[in-house]
Amino acid sequence: MLTFDASRVGNALNSASVTQTQPPPTSSIEDKPAAPAVTYPDTRESVSSLAQQLSNAAARAEAQNAGLDFAGLAEKAKRVNEQLLRASNKALQDAEIPNTDDPQLLDRARKATDFENGIGRNPFKGLSREQLSLITNDESGSFTINERRAAWSEAHDQEEAWRRKVFQAADEEFHTTGKQTVFFSELLAHYQSLPALEKAQYPENYASTLQQRIRFESAEQASYTKDDKDNLFSKIEDFFEDGSLTGQANQIDTEPTKAPSNKKSADTPPTD
Repeated sequence: MLTFDASRVGNALNSASVTQTQPPPTSSIEDKPAAPAVTYPDTRESVSSLAQQLSNAAARAEAQNAGLDFAGLAEKAKRVNEQLLRASNKALQDAEIPNTDDPQLLDRARKATDFENGIGRNPFKGLSREQLSLITNDESGSFTINERRAAWSEAHDQEEAWRRKVFQAADEEFHTTGKQTVFFSELLAHYQSLPALEKAQYPENYASTLQQRIRFESAEQASYTKDDKDNLFSKIEDFFEDGSLTGQANQIDTEPTKAPSNKKSADTPPTD
C-alpha cells in the first residue's frame, strides 16, 4: 500500500516558507544622512500564504489518502486528471475566484487564470513536485481549477525537461556501452521520487519491471538482436509514456469517453 510521506511534505513546505526578500543594509556611519528607504517587492506575505495553504493541503491529503491502497490512489488520480484535463466550461473556470478576502490568494488565482489563457508566467513555477501535487490533487476548493491546472502544467514541464535530459543520456550510454543500465536506473530513481498520486498513475508492476530491466542490462551475457536495437528507443518511449503526466494527458486527449487505464503492463526485457 502506498502511504503519504509526511517528512517529504515537511521538507517541501520548508522550502516554500523561506522569505525571498532581504532588508536593505544599515549604514554603520552615524553622522551620515540616512539613505532613502528602498522598496522591495513584498513577497513575504505571498510565500507565507502559500506555505499555509500547502500545509493545510498536506494535512487533508494525509487524512484522505491514509486508507487508500494502490488501486484507490490510482482511481483518485484518474478522477483528478479528468477534472483538470477534459474540456469543461472554460468561462466558468476563468470566473472562479477563491472564497477569501486575502489579496495574495486572489492575486495568485488571477495570475493562474492569466497563465491558462496564455498571459504571463505560471505562478507556481519552480515549486517542487510534492508541492505541485498537493495543489493539483486538492479538491477542497482552497485552490481554483485554474490554479490546479497551472500546478499540473508546471509538473508536466518539469517532467518533460527531465525526460529530454535522460533520453539524451540514454542515447549516449547505448552507443558507448551497448547497454541501458544507467538509463533504467534513472527511471527507477525518478519513479521512486514521485508523490504517491503520481506513482499510482503508473502500472503497479512498474518498479519491479524496471528492476528486472536493470538486472538484464547488468548481466554480462546481455545482448540485443538487430530488431531489438532498431526498436530500442520506441520501447524506451513506452516507459516514458506509461503512467507519466504526458502519457495521461495523451490518453485523455485521444480517448474522450474513456478514462485513462492504470492496468497496462510495462514493457519486458528483450530476449536473445
